[in-house]
Amino acid sequence: MGKHQKRALISNICITGGIILPILGIILINIFGFCITNKNLAGKLIIIVVVFILIGMILLFIATRINANYFPYFLFMRTHLLPPSIEHFAFAGVPNNSFLEFDIPITKNLPDVLQSQEIDKGIYEINIEEKKYTFDMKGWIHKEYYIYEIILAKIQTKYMSKKKIKCLCKSLQINEINNLRLEFTRLNGKKKKYKLIENGKTKLLLKFKKNIQRKIIFYQNEKKLILKPYMLFINEKHFYIFYLLFK
Repeated sequence: MGKHQKRALISNICITGGIILPILGIILINIFGFCITNKNLAGKLIIIVVVFILIGMILLFIATRINANYFPYFLFMRTHLLPPSIEHFAFAGVPNNSFLEFDIPITKNLPDVLQSQEIDKGIYEINIEEKKYTFDMKGWIHKEYYIYEIILAKIQTKYMSKKKIKCLCKSLQINEINNLRLEFTRLNGKKKKYKLIENGKTKLLLKFKKNIQRKIIFYQNEKKLILKPYMLFINEKHFYIFYLLFK
């Protein structure tokens, strides 16, 4: 398990405990307050429950500091009191290498099939016009999916800016590219395929739609879009990916 997955696991445990403990605590306070006739005992039990509620609140706080995925639920605290540092954005599927190494250009000259070869365990390479693009996905599960997600997000963002569309989660008409597929070949010889564009329209998996909806945390004036695992700044002429993995 990679460090980012460990961070996600810890934050999920914290958010689960942070929600369950206060809810359970409120229920127990009502039970102890109304059902126990010994007021001294009831008072002591309520104090213990209050401590559990406080622990739950602390766990929620820890979750917001570890994983930006919970940013929307604690908007005021994260924006006014404790703004997140850069590393908190890299919570899912971020390659370990510099973004310049995997910033694949989206042009009408792309081949119909992007061939991605696993050259080492967890490391994938794509050759386009004699240039190599490397995705170092060591430490992640769903490695191929996250590469698909990064490339498709770039395609979606590029063409939605041209068409002045605000939603990344809808299929787009792409006139310049008719068909585009991403094909992975693993070290063991097994293959996995993803359709990026088919018959001039982008192909969005349901998982992609759900992930992107969770990852969008800032969108303004059709020009600026920030995704958690990587930052995308858009305007009509340029497309940039700012790699936010904290080293």
